[in-house]
Amino acid sequence: MAVLAYTAPRLVAGARPYPIDDSGKVRVQWGKCTVDTQGDAGSTFTFFRLPKGRNRILLPFIRVGCSAFGASRVLKLGHRKYAKASHPTYTEEAEDDDAFFASLDISGAGASLTPTALGTKFDIYSQQDVDIFGTVTGGTSPANATLEVLLPYVAD
Repeated sequence: MAVLAYTAPRLVAGARPYPIDDSGKVRVQWGKCTVDTQGDAGSTFTFFRLPKGRNRILLPFIRVGCSAFGASRVLKLGHRKYAKASHPTYTEEAEDDDAFFASLDISGAGASLTPTALGTKFDIYSQQDVDIFGTVTGGTSPANATLEVLLPYVAD
C-alpha cells in the first residue's frame, strides 16, 4: 500500500471553475404559505423563485417550519420545469417534485425541521427563473396550516 494524494479536478492547471465552484456568494430564499381551506393530499405550495443562472442548492442546510398537519403527513420539496442552460443548446429540465427531499415528517408542529437530503448539493443551471415548491402527501392539508422554507444556495 502507498500513501496517495488526490486533487479536485477543478484545481488542475487549465481548469476554469465557475464562480459557484470557487468564489460564489451564499444567498438565501425564504417563503411561507398559509392554507386557506382544507386541501386534498397532493396539494402544492410554491415558496419562491430562484433567479436564472448557475445556482447550487446547499441541501444539508435547508430548513422547514410548519404548524401541525396531522398524522402521516409528509412534505416533498422540488422544482418546476425550466429551460436548462446546457451549452451549446438549451433543453428543458422536467419538473421534479422531490428533487431536494422526498419525505419530511410534518405531522406535528416543527420550528426548524431539517430534511434528510441525499448528497451535499443540487445544481440548477437555468436560462429562466425556477419555481421551488412543496407537495404534501399522506393526507389532507388542514385549514390555517402554515409551511415555510429557508433555502440557502450559492450563486454566481
